[in-house]
Amino acid sequence: MINRFILIGMFGLISLGSYSQSGVVASVGLSMAFSDNPLVNKPNELMSGMHASLTGRLGTNNLFLRPGIELHKVKLLSKEMLDPFSNLPAAYFLKIPLQLGYKLINTDAFKFRLMAGGQFTYTAFIEDNELGLDHNSINDVSFGALIGAGLDFGPLAIDVNFEKGLTELYHDTNYKTDYIVVSLGFFF
Repeated sequence: MINRFILIGMFGLISLGSYSQSGVVASVGLSMAFSDNPLVNKPNELMSGMHASLTGRLGTNNLFLRPGIELHKVKLLSKEMLDPFSNLPAAYFLKIPLQLGYKLINTDAFKFRLMAGGQFTYTAFIEDNELGLDHNSINDVSFGALIGAGLDFGPLAIDVNFEKGLTELYHDTNYKTDYIVVSLGFFF
């Protein structure tokens, strides 16, 4: 199943990449996670984080494919306020999004984009913590559905994506995690 997904994605990249309006976006931003796991996420709190990413935009004037690679550092415990620079222990996630997008507004000075697709997540590293969370309690691989929107002001790109966790993040608990990711980057 995964091999077919990769093959379809590669074919899409090759066929869409042969048209104009293709490029790469290098960005950084905030990552916010929300889990139904009461051990790590209290009600009305969020797990703060940050990320850096490289994503592509391959396609025609309005229709495009958005593959990418992102490294997220997300705190293991929630707080009432967004605080990605706190000293709380964190986990590092390698996320690989693949979205199909459409530019609803497409002028030289301004673009408004909508995107939808999926995301593969690999748990790369978990910092030492008092909760006992490690690779035995956090799954190495998880999947999510991904929707988002973006604005371009010339080369400046602002993206907001929501990932709905489809598979459990915490091993044998059925607890899933959702993410809101806000990115600021440059299209080149």
